[in-house]
Amino acid sequence: MAVGAWLLCLTGLMSLFTPSTLPSAAILRLALVGTGFALYGYGRTQKQRDAQAKVGASETQMVRGLGGWLIALAVLIGVTLVSAVVQAVTDIPLIAEGKVWAAYTTPGQPAYHPGWALLLTLDWGTNLFVIVFFPVLLSLFLQRRRAFRAFTVGTLVFLVILSAMRLWQVNYVPHIPNDAQASQFWALIMTLGNATIWIPYLLKSKRARITFDQ
Repeated sequence: MAVGAWLLCLTGLMSLFTPSTLPSAAILRLALVGTGFALYGYGRTQKQRDAQAKVGASETQMVRGLGGWLIALAVLIGVTLVSAVVQAVTDIPLIAEGKVWAAYTTPGQPAYHPGWALLLTLDWGTNLFVIVFFPVLLSLFLQRRRAFRAFTVGTLVFLVILSAMRLWQVNYVPHIPNDAQASQFWALIMTLGNATIWIPYLLKSKRARITFDQ
């Protein structure tokens, strides 16, 4: 199981750097990475439980630690951070030159529309938020700090709000290609799906409560 899981992880990680404009391809890549690490985490945690059961460890001792589905959550945070950094490598030169901002937000320019300013701010601002704040989440995770659960829940909710605002703004600004609108729609679905899965897990999971609160 461990070998198969790691092969799945490596396949997903390598495919993340393969250019593609299809939202379904991005979902598949993230699913490969998350599934691989989840399988590895499950197998590793099960081995720990079996070893602890032999020495008579309590149930609390058996579920404490950064294992199980917490590994999949850490991978999701890490993959999102890497994706944001890769995107920033493309965006930073455009932001520094100022040509994109001027072309879309200056009245009188052919591409001008009043909605572009907010859309660009949301796009670049979301990426900046991930780059700045997700390393903090990873640090809290590795240190098993109590604040990790609350900060992660708040971050997931905030990202859903940002993604919904971006989708609304994309539909508001004219002449945006259909594939860009579809991409933003699927981005909202993925963000909402992550929040739907991980917020209840962080609030209800015995492993999460014992690992970060005790």
